[in-house]
Amino acid sequence: MKNEGLKCGLKSVDSSDYQMSESGDSGVIEEEAAKEWEHTLLQDSMDKELHELNKRLEQKESEMRLFEGFDTMTLKQHFGKKIMKLEDEKRVVQIERDRLLTEVESLSASSDLKHKKSETCTHIN
Repeated sequence: MKNEGLKCGLKSVDSSDYQMSESGDSGVIEEEAAKEWEHTLLQDSMDKELHELNKRLEQKESEMRLFEGFDTMTLKQHFGKKIMKLEDEKRVVQIERDRLLTEVESLSASSDLKHKKSETCTHIN
């Protein structure tokens, strides 16, 4: 992620932006300016990444503070009930899925049978 920001920033910097003059000192100065620019881009990218990581850490710490006062057994019971409820919902959805699959297969078989009958009738005539 941090290299992507650097790469994006560097795409706009090419050798035409830093023309070498006939003086060797000017070339050195321009090369140093390019290095400083590259360093600035990398630093900006890393600052953004650090900011994002700090934000995530604050969110995790906030979540942990919510659970500090709870007894772990209470939490296990709470989430155990939620898991059981989700498993029940999953079973209901699976039953509905199986019913629909059976219905689709039945309709497909019925459609195939009608299609075969119509082919037979056209061949006979």
